[in-house]
Amino acid sequence: MPATKDLAVYYYDIVNSMPSAIAIVDENLCVHYVNLSFCKLFAVDEKDALDRQLFDGHAGLAQDATLTSLLTSVLAHGVTVEGYRAAF
Repeated sequence: MPATKDLAVYYYDIVNSMPSAIAIVDENLCVHYVNLSFCKLFAVDEKDALDRQLFDGHAGLAQDATLTSLLTSVLAHGVTVEGYRAAF
């Protein structure tokens, strides 16, 4: 690994190359990070997804009541959601 490249850049590249959609949100469901798979799945640009409520403006997410309920119930307890399949 070249010494000139910051480890954060490698981590960013790894997460962006993952096939799973990843979003990092806070306790208020405000989006702080999304990877490329998230952007493709929900047809949103990264800049449009950041610093917004997770369900605000993401039509696919807002219409998925099961996902909305799941996330709001589990995020308060600091657990992850894996293997969810969107209904759209």
